[in-house]
Amino acid sequence: MKIKINIKKISKRNNLIQSITYDYPICPDTVDVLIEETVKLCIKDYEERQENSEIIKVLTMDDIEDSSLSGKVSFGRNYGDNKPDLEKAVTNAKQSFQDGIVVIFIDGVQMKNLEDNIVLCEDSEITFVKMTMLSGRMW
Repeated sequence: MKIKINIKKISKRNNLIQSITYDYPICPDTVDVLIEETVKLCIKDYEERQENSEIIKVLTMDDIEDSSLSGKVSFGRNYGDNKPDLEKAVTNAKQSFQDGIVVIFIDGVQMKNLEDNIVLCEDSEITFVKMTMLSGRMW
C-alpha cells in the first residue's frame, strides 16, 4: 500500500513540506502498527543509503547553503559502523508519540493514542510533527 508521508525540509529559501511516498508491505490498522512499520521502512531506507554511498556525490552551492542552515555540511554519509537497533528505534518512536514529542496527523486528523484504529487507503497522507520545547522565562 502506497502512503504519502509529509516531511518538512529545512531551508532558508525552500521552507516547504515535501511529500514522499512509502510502500507499506501491510496496511496498518492502529497507530501502534503504523509507527512500527514506518520505523522499519525508515531503517531499511537508511541501510540501503549506507550500502550505496560508495559514490561520492557532488554538492552544489544550493546544497551547501541548505545544509549549513542545519549546522552540518556533508555528503549524507554516516561514517560510523553502528547499525540501527530496530527494537530500540520502535520503542523510542512509540514513547515519543505517547509523551507528545511527536504528533501524528492522518488525512488531517490528529491521532491521540497508540490503540487508535485507523483506516488508510491508497494515497492517504500522514504527517509526523516533531514538537519543539521552548525554554525561557514567562515574564
